[in-house]
Amino acid sequence: MIEVFNKITEVIKSHDKVIIMAHRHIDYDALGSALGLYEIVKSFNKDCGIYVDSDIKEILNAKLFDLIADMDINFIYRNTYNKFCDSNTLLIIVDTHKEEMLANKEIVKHVKNTIIIDHHIKSNEYIKDVLFSYIDSNLSSINEFVAFYLKYLNKKIDPVIATIMLTGIELDTNDFHSKTTPNTFMAASFLTSIGADTYTTLELMKEDKELTIRRNNYLSKSYLYKPGIMICPLDEHLVTTKDLAIISDMQLRLTDIELGFVIGYLNKKKVGISARSNGKYDVSKIMEFFNGGGHATEAAAQIEGKTIVEVEELLKDLLKR
Repeated sequence: MIEVFNKITEVIKSHDKVIIMAHRHIDYDALGSALGLYEIVKSFNKDCGIYVDSDIKEILNAKLFDLIADMDINFIYRNTYNKFCDSNTLLIIVDTHKEEMLANKEIVKHVKNTIIIDHHIKSNEYIKDVLFSYIDSNLSSINEFVAFYLKYLNKKIDPVIATIMLTGIELDTNDFHSKTTPNTFMAASFLTSIGADTYTTLELMKEDKELTIRRNNYLSKSYLYKPGIMICPLDEHLVTTKDLAIISDMQLRLTDIELGFVIGYLNKKKVGISARSNGKYDVSKIMEFFNGGGHATEAAAQIEGKTIVEVEELLKDLLKR
């Protein structure tokens, strides 16, 4: 990784301005890694901003917003990012390498040089013509990568940012139950050593009571398709990709379940599937049949123009084969 760190440092130092951008619907991995990189870029005395696709108050939950409200973080938006775009601006994309998933696809066209840092399995829809790309599916999260980058540079960050980064690692690894390597624990240990607070991470991961009850009700719709394989088709109510992911995580906590699939409507014309594996099977290969992807233990797909029942039958037919 040292060569990668040196390369990124070299590129950052050769630019005057840096925009850090993640995917739409920013999560703790994307936000934490963006904040960590923001601190690194600022330490090099560069003008830096984190792009978000809507007002930060609307994106973050109240607890998280309260934590960062008094911090001097430069968030930039659709109506202000142009001020950052000139011939010497660098764009750093984190936690995705797909143009269709970016918070703002137009920025790629307005910035000459781009770096990609991602931990998802590389798809055929990756962003091309970039200055430098580092995609490592062995990473638990981008927060893990940024933690080691900070450690390599021997840079300290605000404990609040370290806490957000640790929260991102915990969520992306399902509390260190998946996508976890010795390096993941080392990254978590480093973040706690520089001030990450484990009590606060627990508070940030807490969710609304009614939401938790609803997800448990959805989980009750699961059935055992074959030994070790559970499928959960939801009803006509719309859900989020986060709902699908959490319910599929819950499936794996059930006794003897090795594979879990949750299928639900993301909107009236789009069905989402979230897939989880205990590591015995590679669910990313399964989701590729639906033009999706992800990791061996966590993957997803979105299908246009089909019903939940139709997608469920396609999945069962695929599993038979």
